[in-house]
Amino acid sequence: MTDAIESQRTEAMPNKRRKKAAVIAGSIGVLGVAGAFAFANWTDSESIGATFSGGEFDLEVAVEKNGDGDWIWQSDTDAVDFADLADGNPALSDPWGPGDVRAAEFAVRLDPDTTHNAAVTSAEFGDLFDGDFDITVAGIDSFTLNSNGTPVEFTVTFAAESSLEQEEVATGGWTFTATQQSVDSTTPDN
Repeated sequence: MTDAIESQRTEAMPNKRRKKAAVIAGSIGVLGVAGAFAFANWTDSESIGATFSGGEFDLEVAVEKNGDGDWIWQSDTDAVDFADLADGNPALSDPWGPGDVRAAEFAVRLDPDTTHNAAVTSAEFGDLFDGDFDITVAGIDSFTLNSNGTPVEFTVTFAAESSLEQEEVATGGWTFTATQQSVDSTTPDN
């Protein structure tokens, strides 16, 4: 009989071990799932990004002022359809004779909605510069404009030379070219 009991005990032992192992594995599984839920309650995330948009850039000229003394700004002019200095300075349209001297004011700016400063250069066009007039204007060759719409004002003086012929017509002016100045802010402010 002792052998039979001993045999049952031996057979029952592996089953007990298997049951114990199954209970332990099940407990670990339950704890693992419960732990995963506990961790899910403590997750957090953040995001960073940026939206980029192109700026605006518009050069304007003015050759006359309104009744309040404010410049009347024009855009999209060129060497054919130019802003006429005589609009703001009617004496320029009067007939000229040798030795006559007349002055005119004009201004150049960037539209106030412009987002970048500009370096501006000018180039003469037309036969006005062919020698019948002595033309003086300081600082017109190159200058800088701020994007806040502040104008740069000029006074140009025309003096008719003795070579000016009767009924001669001369046309000319300046074409201004503005080149956007880049903003370099590669160093963060912190």
